[in-house]
Amino acid sequence: MIRVEAEAERDEIRRVVITGDFFSASEDFVEKLEAALRGRRIVEPELRELVEGFFEREGVEVVGASPQDFATALLKALAAASSSKD
Repeated sequence: MIRVEAEAERDEIRRVVITGDFFSASEDFVEKLEAALRGRRIVEPELRELVEGFFEREGVEVVGASPQDFATALLKALAAASSSKD
């Protein structure tokens, strides 16, 4: 399970925190992914491509989750953050 907390402002990601029940030999991949996401526009295809491309470029392998799982969790968190502001 992946948990994402996110805050957005003017259609851009301002803060993102990723936690969950997954394991990777890459100790700092979560921090790198969070940094790569900050300041990005909230456009679903672009964010999915960014997340999936990050895993490929960094050579990150995760036990218990796929890059698509991370992208989906991110988009759900952003949607929830957006609806809570309304």
